[in-house]
Amino acid sequence: MRQIAYLIPKTFAGKAALFGALYLIIYLFSNGLLPRIISWDVYGYYLYLPQTFIHGDLGLDNFDTVTHALNSNVESATFYQAAVAESGNWVMKYPMGLAIFYFPFFLIGLLVSWIGGYPVDGFALPSQYSMTLGSVFYMCLGLWLTTKILSRFFSDRTAGIAILAMVFGTNYYQIHTGSHCMPHIYLFAGYAVLIWFTIRWYETKKIKLALGIGLVIGLLTLSRPTELMSVIIPMFYGIKSLDHIGQRLIGALKYFKHILLMGLGVVIMLLPQLIYWKVYAGSWLYDSYNNPGEGLDLLDPNLFNFLFSYRKGWLLYTPMMFLSLIGIVWAIRSKRPWLWATVLFTICYIYVSSCWSSWWYATSFSQRTMVQAYPLLIIPIAYFIEDFRKGIGKRLLLFFGVIALIGLNIFQTVQYHRGIIDASRMTEKYYWKVFLDLSPEPGADKYLLVNRSTTTIEDISAFQTDYYCYSSQYLIDQNGAFKGYPELKSGHFSTVLPGQVSAKYEMAFSDLSTKDHAWIIVTGKVHSSANLLNQTTVTSTFAHKNKAYKYRVQGLDSYITKEEKDFKEFSIMYLTPEIRSESDPFQFYMINNSEQDTLTLFDVKVDVYQRSAIYE
Repeated sequence: MRQIAYLIPKTFAGKAALFGALYLIIYLFSNGLLPRIISWDVYGYYLYLPQTFIHGDLGLDNFDTVTHALNSNVESATFYQAAVAESGNWVMKYPMGLAIFYFPFFLIGLLVSWIGGYPVDGFALPSQYSMTLGSVFYMCLGLWLTTKILSRFFSDRTAGIAILAMVFGTNYYQIHTGSHCMPHIYLFAGYAVLIWFTIRWYETKKIKLALGIGLVIGLLTLSRPTELMSVIIPMFYGIKSLDHIGQRLIGALKYFKHILLMGLGVVIMLLPQLIYWKVYAGSWLYDSYNNPGEGLDLLDPNLFNFLFSYRKGWLLYTPMMFLSLIGIVWAIRSKRPWLWATVLFTICYIYVSSCWSSWWYATSFSQRTMVQAYPLLIIPIAYFIEDFRKGIGKRLLLFFGVIALIGLNIFQTVQYHRGIIDASRMTEKYYWKVFLDLSPEPGADKYLLVNRSTTTIEDISAFQTDYYCYSSQYLIDQNGAFKGYPELKSGHFSTVLPGQVSAKYEMAFSDLSTKDHAWIIVTGKVHSSANLLNQTTVTSTFAHKNKAYKYRVQGLDSYITKEEKDFKEFSIMYLTPEIRSESDPFQFYMINNSEQDTLTLFDVKVDVYQRSAIYE
């Protein structure tokens, strides 16, 4: 018992952190460890390890290793975790930073697999469980350091309350109970280390801490390039006024060797990635996110949606973080050493995060990309708590307010795990239909955003009654060209000779629809001189900067709905994707790959269906 008592922290803040960690660990193990946690995005981050240390094949020359993984313990709808670069080589989509975080537990998994007689391939059950062990380790490291950071600036009671508010009152709770091997847990620990090293360097000016700061910034950037913003933290920590900035610049000359060492640490961490890109992609810098349907648009932020939307608004689904923003505002006159680093980092981080075209960040609860920043954002929460605790009335209000926010967060996390709060399709109407409800009424899911299928052939028939025809137009003019003018009428035809491409129909999304999505239905008749429609392909796609996304190619014979003596009728249904830009055009055309078949297209028509207003 003495040994156990010795392990229990003596401070309230330490006990709060220990309670939070133990709760999350018990939750994780009581709900069963996932035997396929190395799947989807995690597989992409992890792939460097088996390909380097087991197969010696970072270029994926022997693709059988990938096929084996996808057919065994890895779940993924497609192999999107790498793509062929212009060099002709396979290149990983994700940078290698997370693989460095994973590495110690990758080795543990291999060792246990070898001892236990499992396949030593990096995907056997011991490797899967070892990854969960790694997430627990980094969770504990992050919480421990965050507690130490808060204890530097605030009373023990305030630090403990802030820890409990963050663990149970924010989407940090959901990440650890449902997405524990995703990057955010590891980056959270990385930011906690960076803040702690920064505080200690300004206190001691030890050169080893300067190197540590550089290495951590490099590792964060190597995990997600936008984390380079973390340099703001050591750069502006301790700044208390504009005059202080000048003093900081003078001090930089005095500690030039330290700053040089910080920069060297960043370069050391980034160099392996640069070499990898040079060898396999043919360039020192390479944009591996080569899907034109998503990307970083720094001139096109989605700030309101990112913060407040019902789809995935950070402050809507994590209202506890309002306390952080209020704490920042309240602290502006206090000249706290952490203030301006927090202000500048928060502004930049929210702005850049909102500039990702898929600002809802796929499957997640609230804005998952904010979780890694919580070691910094918890500091103004603690400031708010400490300032608000003055007076019995305020204390009671604070107590019940924090309890209510924690209760709301846990309840909504339960809804999320049960699929009631959808991972990416929430709307205002649906949110209020299921608010604080674990048994929503049948049919409520009709009020979610449209469910986009990944199949090649799509069909609106099952729910066409939920839509109305917004526009209808014939495509072929009297010269046989696809013009797309509403005044065009039926009766015109277009000929596609063997080996030729049809006229291309093209129209911007903003001209096609007034809603967030639409069904595009292209119908028409075709006469085939040699009846070789299986050799004609139909292309339906959107384009961003002349690069296609949601690219669908299928044989024309797959779309035939009715056969007559002299012609066949076809119908092509296409659900618009998440549009990168309103000006992105929809494109439709056919390619006649036959050497002897001549096609005659006539009465080709485009109908655009929009969702009824009742579901918005």
